[in-house]
Amino acid sequence: MDKLSTLISLNEAKGAIDEIINKVKKIETETEEERDSRKILIIVLALIGALVVVALIAWTVYKHFSDDYLDDYEDLDDIFEDEEDDAYEDEDEVEDGEPEVLVSEDDFAE
Repeated sequence: MDKLSTLISLNEAKGAIDEIINKVKKIETETEEERDSRKILIIVLALIGALVVVALIAWTVYKHFSDDYLDDYEDLDDIFEDEEDDAYEDEDEVEDGEPEVLVSEDDFAE
């Protein structure tokens, strides 16, 4: 009987060890699934980052090589300012050649 009890206890121990091994395998498979999901997430984020970098490079190259049409308008502004200055100078002169007096001596008398 001594041998039989030893075999029974060994069989119980084997069952307990098998349960522990199954739990460890289950945990390992879960971590593998988590690793796979992390890998997928990293790949997706890397692709999005690469697309953003390519878009920024393309935008920078476009801005660098595109013409700046605002420079043309700045030249026109200078021309129109000169014409406006000439117009104001013409209004200040009176027809008989003397400038118009805006302040008289009476304004300073007390």
